[in-house]
Amino acid sequence: MKKGLAVLGGVPIALALFIVICSTVYTLMLPDLYRSSVRIAIAEDERVINPFSDKEQPPVYTLDFIKAQYEVVQSNRTILNEVINRVNLQQEWGRNGEELPRKDALKILRKSIRVFPGRNIDLMYIQVTRDNPAEAADIANALAETYRDYRFDSAMKIERDKTDMIFEALNEQQVCMEAAEEKVEQLRAELDISIISNEGSFDVSEEQLQQMEGDRLFAQKEMLEKEAILNVFPETLEELGNRTRDAFTKYIIFDKISISTIQQIQDVEVRLSALDETFDANHPEVKRCILQKQKLEEVLDERLEVLRKGLQTEYLISKNNFESLDHVLATIRTNRLVALSEKYRPFRAAQNDLENERFIYNQLREKHRRQLIGDLPRNPVKIIDLAEPNLQPFGPNRFRNIFVSVIIAGLFGWVGAVLLILGLKKSRVGVV
Repeated sequence: MKKGLAVLGGVPIALALFIVICSTVYTLMLPDLYRSSVRIAIAEDERVINPFSDKEQPPVYTLDFIKAQYEVVQSNRTILNEVINRVNLQQEWGRNGEELPRKDALKILRKSIRVFPGRNIDLMYIQVTRDNPAEAADIANALAETYRDYRFDSAMKIERDKTDMIFEALNEQQVCMEAAEEKVEQLRAELDISIISNEGSFDVSEEQLQQMEGDRLFAQKEMLEKEAILNVFPETLEELGNRTRDAFTKYIIFDKISISTIQQIQDVEVRLSALDETFDANHPEVKRCILQKQKLEEVLDERLEVLRKGLQTEYLISKNNFESLDHVLATIRTNRLVALSEKYRPFRAAQNDLENERFIYNQLREKHRRQLIGDLPRNPVKIIDLAEPNLQPFGPNRFRNIFVSVIIAGLFGWVGAVLLILGLKKSRVGVV
C-alpha cells in the first residue's frame, strides 16, 4: 500500500511533464495566423413597389435586416462558392497538385470568416483569418465584392419585377379602358347621341371650358382695342395737327417708319423757318426744302394709308375670332345643359368613367416608359475600405497556450506531489 501511493504519485507528475512538453512542442509548431478586414456600407433593398410613385425609397436599417446580412455573408452558398472560384481556393488549399473537394473548401472558408458591425448601424466589417496574409486579404476583398454583386443582382431583380408589375397593371388597365369605351358607345347608340367634334360639350372638360372662356375674353379685348384705334385713325395727314402728329405715331400706332418720317418733316420745317428769315420764297434752297417737305408728307400719307388698311384687316380678324369663340362657347353651354338632363345622365356617367380609366392608363404607360429608359438602381452595398495584407500575425498566442498548459500540468503535479508525500510519510512510519 505504501509503495502503491508512491507509484501513484509519480504518475501525475510524469503526466504533468508530458503535458508541458507536448503542448509546448505543438504550440511552437502552429503556423502564424493573419487577419485582414474590409469595411462596407449596406442599405436595405427597396421593398415597396408603387407604380404611381416616382419618389425613391430611403434606406431602411433594421436589426433583423442587419442580422440577416451577417448570415448571408458568412453562410450563403452562392456567395461562398463564387469566392472559392474567384480566389481559386480549391487549388490553393489542395495537396499534391489535387483540388480540395468543394465541401471541404466551404467548411474551411466558413471557419475563416467573421462579420461584425461598425460604429454606425449601416457599416459592416468582414474579417478573414488565414495563415497567409495575402490570401486573407484576397479572400476578404473577393467576399466583399461578391456580396456587393449579389446584392446588386437582387436590386436589379426588384427593378425587373417592378417593370413587369407595371406592365401587367398597364395591360389590365387597357382592358378596363376598352370596356369603358364599349359602354360609352353602347349608351351613345341607345340614346341616339351625336357628339359634336371641336364644338361639342361632352368631350370638353371644365378646365378646357375655362381656357376657351379666357381666349374669348382676350379676343374681345383685342377687338375693342383695334376698333378704338381705328376710330381715331386719320384719313389723311391733314387731319393730324403738328402737335398731335408725333404723339399719334409714337403712342397709338407705334410705327417706326412713320416716326422717322415725321422727325424728318420736323427737321425740314425747322430749316425752312431759318431760311425764311434770310431768303424769300423764290430762293432755290427754300424751294428745295419745300419740295422735300412735300415728298416726305406724301410718303407719310401713303404710310398712314397702309397702316389704316392693315389695322382694318386686324380688326376684322380679331372680330371674327371673337365671334367664332363666342359662338362655340354658346353651343357648348347649350349642349352641356342638355347633357346634364336626366336622359343623358347615364351616358355622362359612363363618359366620366372612361375619362378616369384613360387617365389611369396614361399614367401607367408614362410610368412604364420612364421605368424602361430610367437609370440603373443604386447598389445597396458600397465598399469603403479594401482589405490589405496584414504582415503582423495576431496568433496563435504561444505564451498563453504554454502558460495554460503549465497551469494544468501544475495541478496534476500537485496531486502527484501530495500522493508522493503521503506515501513517503507512511513509509517512514512503517520503518519506525
